[in-house]
Amino acid sequence: MFWSLRSTVSSGSPNGVVRRVTSGQADVRDVAPGYDPYSVAADGKSVYWVDLKDSKIHQAARDGAGATAISPLLNSPGRIAVDAKNVYVADMTRIAAVPIGGGALVDTKATTPLVLSTSLALDSTRVYFWTAPSAGQAYSVSDLPKTLLGDPTVLAPSSNDLSGFQVALAVDAKFVYFAQPAGLYRVAIAGGAAQLLTKSGGLVHSIAVTGGAVYWIDPGLASTSGAVMKLAVFPS
Repeated sequence: MFWSLRSTVSSGSPNGVVRRVTSGQADVRDVAPGYDPYSVAADGKSVYWVDLKDSKIHQAARDGAGATAISPLLNSPGRIAVDAKNVYVADMTRIAAVPIGGGALVDTKATTPLVLSTSLALDSTRVYFWTAPSAGQAYSVSDLPKTLLGDPTVLAPSSNDLSGFQVALAVDAKFVYFAQPAGLYRVAIAGGAAQLLTKSGGLVHSIAVTGGAVYWIDPGLASTSGAVMKLAVFPS
């Protein structure tokens, strides 16, 4: 498992780090020190992260060797996700993709006027994200093919301006799971009405879905009251 610790200095060399722990072992290691990492993703060979110091995507071997920037300068990069070929990033006004190892950047150009950079999810053929026509307007859970061609398909509109809300997304074979201030929802990938799974009072972060259950972080209302939550989900 990989995670990031943000830099705590505002000038000079950043002191943030990407860390790794081996499954089943208390072996925590710094694999990429000296950055200001925000979002982290990994595959079987490499770890990837957004560095907010230089606004680029970086890649290294899973032990940290060979760290290098693989993207050009981005606008305001946020969440990333990786598949067998590309690293995708939510980048303020677009979804963009860069090949693993580096190469030409592909993006959505003008088809996504405003993208919520805190959320991004992939399945085998499509990319899922929040987008809105302009600032102050309601965001919608939307998707595009991984080619990033065409206009987004709206799967679930929100009744709220989510620009200040830490929303999250996750996807399985049939549904997209997403957070709104009222709770945790899901909507069929094929479209249809969104289903409220559980009320949350706006406390849903970092959704994951696997093994017939959806998991999320409830940060709690106090610094010591956070918890990892689980809810069994079944196809409908």
